[in-house]
Amino acid sequence: MPEEPDPLASIAKGVAKGTYEHAEEKIKVAAVAIADKIQYWIKKFRQGELAFIEDEKTIEVVRNQRKKPSWKLFRRYVKDPDLRLQIEMGLSLKALEENKKNREDLRRKILNRYGTKGLHLAELSQRGLIDRYLWLLLDETQDEQELRDGIEDLLKNVDRYVEFVQAEQDIERQTKAIITRLRAFKPKAMILLCKGTQAEENAREMVDDVSRDVEGYRIEIMENVTNFVETP
Repeated sequence: MPEEPDPLASIAKGVAKGTYEHAEEKIKVAAVAIADKIQYWIKKFRQGELAFIEDEKTIEVVRNQRKKPSWKLFRRYVKDPDLRLQIEMGLSLKALEENKKNREDLRRKILNRYGTKGLHLAELSQRGLIDRYLWLLLDETQDEQELRDGIEDLLKNVDRYVEFVQAEQDIERQTKAIITRLRAFKPKAMILLCKGTQAEENAREMVDDVSRDVEGYRIEIMENVTNFVETP
């Protein structure tokens, strides 16, 4: 007579098979997860210092700024890679002016990574004011080292040399603060940024008051500076 199958052995085989298949499935899932992680880090490595932007199209916009002649000047005279990147971010904000969603997303990421100071610097670059300051220094400095020191001083201390003029503020107090900074630091230039009729009137009044107290500065008024954005 044929031997009866051992039910316990069959159960044991079923359990063993089930356990093996389950383990095999877990290995496959783990392998996929590891492969995805490897691809993620390869992508991050290729993106390099721009990885924090995350969006591929915006990263490509940023990279394209390196082809511009002004970028080559900044690369020559600005040695700090973080400062160069913030200038590059500003050029990218300008390039994204028709794409509000991506522009605002990039602004948020600049703010998160570099803080308010870094965002201010990027916005100066966006409006072409760092370019203007560089050309001003080219006229005023005696050699390349002095030029390099002057532009890096502005970039590292942007909030010292830039004043954001608002419609509602104490004009007299702010004017005195500007005069104090001009006398203390003797910068090549002080930049006043404003938006709106009342803020423009405030800025003109402040410039008039400053020019009566501090000599040796040439006054330039740039109207309709593009892409002015209220900053935090």
